Amino acid sequence: MYSFLGALWLVLMLTGSTVMGQTAGEAASSNVVAEKTEPQAISSANVPRSAENVLLELLELETDLKPREVIIEIEAEIENLKTTLDDHSNDPRLENLTEISSRTLNNLYFMWQRDKSELNGWLAKLETQLSILEQKKSRLSFLSATWRLTQKMGRTEKYPEPLLENIQTVLKEVRSLEANINDRLNTVLSLHARISEKRIRINEQLSKFQLEIMERRRQLLRFDSVPIWNLLSQSDGRTIFEQVKATWLEDYGSLTQFIREYEKSIILHFSIFILFAIILLNLKRKSKQWMVEGADKTLSAAAKVLTRPFSGALLISLILTGQIYPNAPLVVTDMSFLAFVIPLVRLLPVMIKPEMHVPAYAFIGLFALDQFDDIMEDHSLVVRLMLLGISTLTLITLIWYFRPNGIASRFRDNRWLNILKVVVRFSVLLLGVAIISNILGNVSLAQLLSRGTLNSIYIGIVLYMASLILQGVIVILLRSRLTHPLRIVRKNVELIKDRATNFIDIVLLLVWLYAILSLLDIYEPGLEFVLEILGYEFGFGSLVFSLGDILIFTFTLWFSLQLSRFIRFILQEDILSRVTLPRGVAGSISLVAHYLIMGIGFIIALSAAGIEWSRFALLAGALGVGIGFGLQNLVNNFVSGLILIFERPIKVGDTVEVGQLLGNVKRIGIRASTIRTYDGAEVIVPNGNLISAELVNWTLSDRLRRLELAIGVAYGTDPNQVIKILEDSVEGKADILESPEPIVLFTGFGESSLNFVLRFWTANFEDWRTLQSNMYLALHNALYDAGIEIPFPQRDLHLRTVDGEAGKTLTGNPEIALPEPAAAKRKTEKNSNKKVGGEPDKESISTDSTANGEKTKEGSHKNISESGKKSEALAGDVKAAEKK
Repeated sequence: MYSFLGALWLVLMLTGSTVMGQTAGEAASSNVVAEKTEPQAISSANVPRSAENVLLELLELETDLKPREVIIEIEAEIENLKTTLDDHSNDPRLENLTEISSRTLNNLYFMWQRDKSELNGWLAKLETQLSILEQKKSRLSFLSATWRLTQKMGRTEKYPEPLLENIQTVLKEVRSLEANINDRLNTVLSLHARISEKRIRINEQLSKFQLEIMERRRQLLRFDSVPIWNLLSQSDGRTIFEQVKATWLEDYGSLTQFIREYEKSIILHFSIFILFAIILLNLKRKSKQWMVEGADKTLSAAAKVLTRPFSGALLISLILTGQIYPNAPLVVTDMSFLAFVIPLVRLLPVMIKPEMHVPAYAFIGLFALDQFDDIMEDHSLVVRLMLLGISTLTLITLIWYFRPNGIASRFRDNRWLNILKVVVRFSVLLLGVAIISNILGNVSLAQLLSRGTLNSIYIGIVLYMASLILQGVIVILLRSRLTHPLRIVRKNVELIKDRATNFIDIVLLLVWLYAILSLLDIYEPGLEFVLEILGYEFGFGSLVFSLGDILIFTFTLWFSLQLSRFIRFILQEDILSRVTLPRGVAGSISLVAHYLIMGIGFIIALSAAGIEWSRFALLAGALGVGIGFGLQNLVNNFVSGLILIFERPIKVGDTVEVGQLLGNVKRIGIRASTIRTYDGAEVIVPNGNLISAELVNWTLSDRLRRLELAIGVAYGTDPNQVIKILEDSVEGKADILESPEPIVLFTGFGESSLNFVLRFWTANFEDWRTLQSNMYLALHNALYDAGIEIPFPQRDLHLRTVDGEAGKTLTGNPEIALPEPAAAKRKTEKNSNKKVGGEPDKESISTDSTANGEKTKEGSHKNISESGKKSEALAGDVKAAEKK
């Protein structure tokens, strides 16, 4: 949190200073530009060269002014569009939109919308031409003014006649080119005006269509026909064949016009199908080895997807229909939906479990039947009866296969089926409402709910199949030779597969959600409602926000974070690992990339949220000093983090020692770094402490370490023999470096030993403690085999009082007891006289020569070297005597 605040403060200060500096700089630069662009007369010495350069420039401008193909094409097509618009405007169906069917209304709307899109494309091209021509006209105006001033000065200063002729030639060419540009501008402006006029005409008609669509949407809850039992006795005299023929004639005209206008898009669509078919065919041949028994289950399942490569390619290419033909008529959409039946029937047997074949085929059949019902008139008896039958069959199918103990209950782990169950519960409700509405006479609502529900289920099946195909392709590509050279793929196959699968599922789920909302005719109203909520503004004083601004700001930061993680992942796993860099440089590059992307993302997020930088800079300047004093320690750590990143006194993986802290550097952050001690604790150290305090880096330049082993041997040992043994102990060791050469030093005479030091270097820094232990063990064994004693310090123990048993033990003779001092003897006799019928106390014996002037047979000073039970018994006896 503090790291983010520190980074934010620094960004605010830098941004404020940058913005204010830019503001001042722009004012200054504008004057400079104005001075530079102001026409000035050319001196006589520069006239020849300048005239030559200007004439070459004018020649290039004249070449660019040649009739462009774009303008020629627009001039030719605009007349055809005028004829088309006249034909569309004379369509008798436009006189009364309330009488035409919803299908016809949608066809007309798409037809006029397509004309508008074409006009918009032309306007964009013309506006580009206008911008170019305006720039050239401005340049010619500058040249004309410059050379007029030059001509005036030439006449005043009486330039030579050849120079004046050059000036006159340049002015003549400039005026001629200006006239051409003005003519071209007039042509483009005229075309622009004609197109704008036609666009206004199209917008007026589209507004009428939208009003009619909105009116029908508002009337969804109104009864637009008689109850179905009353319609049984009525007939308009038209047979089913006549209704289908009338619809087909209307769709045929739209289809032929679509083919003419979308010829290039159709070729592109077919090329996409061929491309996917080639890819899937190649993958199929390479995946045959994964189909064998005992192969990886994931690869085997993915290979099954490729058993129908042409059907898979057709399915994927059909999904792109809406993007390739954005304003296609309704008949094209219906035909593409029906075309999905072909790949579905081919792919279902090999891609889903056998238990799901029957329900899937049932929904496909119901969808095809509904498409036939859709091409007939909306309120006829046949349409209503077919709609009633389709709705009822769909409802029964959903309830049967998704009941608690139905087939769908066996696949609880499939995320698609789990989502589908949620949709099914809502679909059952909508179909029930559709059936009741159809019977009572609200045909529009019945058609919307019934067809919207069935089409949603059908699209869900299509997207599920597409998900399986794409996931199978990804799995096979990750195991193929195509991606094998990529180190990032080899090391992270499962991770990439999981992330790609999740991404595909999320995208297709969003597509399915959009399709559901569009089919139920609630996408546009819902979108308007959401935009209205997001546009609601609130704030404090002059600082105003909206929910949309907050959402955009949050999403931009989230996207920046995800982008940063992705780029760091690629850098660390593939790119930087292929480049030979000093240790720690790769981590610094990755960290700098992370903060750079996050900083740019933060600035973009502020701009996208609509925050004015001028106000933000003033706020940053006003609060900068206060924030600087309040967070100076935080800023210190932040700047120290930058120093650690770029100067790199420590790097990730280094072994450092800061005060009493010793461990490995695990992470270098912008505010603090993490050091993991050898005890397993992770210590968060502020970066300021690493920069300002003394820091020992054991691995800054290399991973070498010197070990020093101190050894002591008993007096009387030959030092030359010890040195030879120590030198032989390190010779030929794999972990001990030969350069620097190991060395043995005789360091002096200790209290009880001759002291030696063995020094050697190792490159195995991580295991130096283990090496030290092994070497100590080897030295011990070598000295032991040579019969050399390793001494330990001698200590004298002075016993002032002991009891009789202890004295016998100390002397080693059970018959001889150490005498006790006189004062202790009197105290013993006094205590014994007080006892009645009791045993006399044990004698207290002293070895103090000042008390009795005598020495024991063994002496008052005895070295104690016994161990085990004898020493423990002696210590117990001494303690008992002292208590008495």
